[in-house]
Amino acid sequence: RPILEDFPRDQITEIYEPPTDGTSVRVWGNQEDDPADEGDYLLFADREGRRGGSYTLLARITNATVLDDDAAAQFTNAVGWGDVTDQVFPHVMFLEPIYEAELGREQFWNLLGFKGWPNDTFSAINFDRRDSQFYDEYDSVTQFIEEVQGEQLYPDEAAGEYESLDA
Repeated sequence: RPILEDFPRDQITEIYEPPTDGTSVRVWGNQEDDPADEGDYLLFADREGRRGGSYTLLARITNATVLDDDAAAQFTNAVGWGDVTDQVFPHVMFLEPIYEAELGREQFWNLLGFKGWPNDTFSAINFDRRDSQFYDEYDSVTQFIEEVQGEQLYPDEAAGEYESLDA
């Protein structure tokens, strides 16, 4: 939910000050011990069982941090993750911009020399792995990102223009 919908920034500012401007944020979290690298991208998928599905969202990490246990528990509850699980997510990533992605799972994983989906929810993609044919197909990761990147969903640039006109 916090990737696809605006999340009110003021609901988390007492726990952690979001590094982005505006009244809303898009955020993702997991249980990794080390923060992701700012500027990296995440691919999100709609999975259909163990083998089916496709990647549907591409998001750039604008800020990543690992919160202490108390702050992580408060943050998990503030964004609503605690409503669906008892787990706490200390690794917090703010995402901007977010795009639609057009990338089939089977094509992508075959290109990288994998047999299927990763077993966890946060796997770094190794484009250089032994069976990968990635660089036979693409000159760079940047080229790949530009090709799978669809329409920008967040922030909505048109909404920003209208907001500034009304101000």
